[in-house]
Amino acid sequence: MNNTSDNLPVIGSDISWELLHCDNQSGFLKIHDFSQLAEVKGDKIKAYARFTPYGSVTLECLENQSFYHLNICHKIDFLHLHNAFEWIDEPDNRIQAFEEMDLFIDEPYDGSPPDSSRTYTTFWNTTDVEVLIGNFSFCSEGHHLLRTLAGAFLPKLYVWVCPKGFLERFVYKKDIGLTGRKGAMVFLPLVQWKPNF
Repeated sequence: MNNTSDNLPVIGSDISWELLHCDNQSGFLKIHDFSQLAEVKGDKIKAYARFTPYGSVTLECLENQSFYHLNICHKIDFLHLHNAFEWIDEPDNRIQAFEEMDLFIDEPYDGSPPDSSRTYTTFWNTTDVEVLIGNFSFCSEGHHLLRTLAGAFLPKLYVWVCPKGFLERFVYKKDIGLTGRKGAMVFLPLVQWKPNF
């Protein structure tokens, strides 16, 4: 499949978030490409052109094995995505997050038996990460009236940075061979940004 944004269904016009959630039990989509169409200086955002989105993303839904295009039209959503990709560009952030969440392991992550002749010093699935987004605005009962009245003007996206392979393990219920705290921490984001309204 050609996954260029030109020939992908656009979320919000070709397909709704609500319909996507019928196929997408995890609620999250994986970002494959993030195009910034605005400049960020501190907390200030300036679009490159008037009446255009601040950015766009190419997304993958694992459950239905399809790709989608999403225009980022809210400043806060765009800023959160920008911050997420800035965060992962700094290797020390990832190493610190893996350390804090105790995601270092002493055995190979591929499930093969430990080899007593060597000491494993690798990370769980390395410190590679993936960025996920989800829109749960239409599911929020506590803010239903607010969303009905002003939903188009509010930020919507939850942005998670997770260990690479996070979504596959969650969606396909893969046995990761970890129990206890480490087993639980693998299913939490390393860092997240969420809409505040």
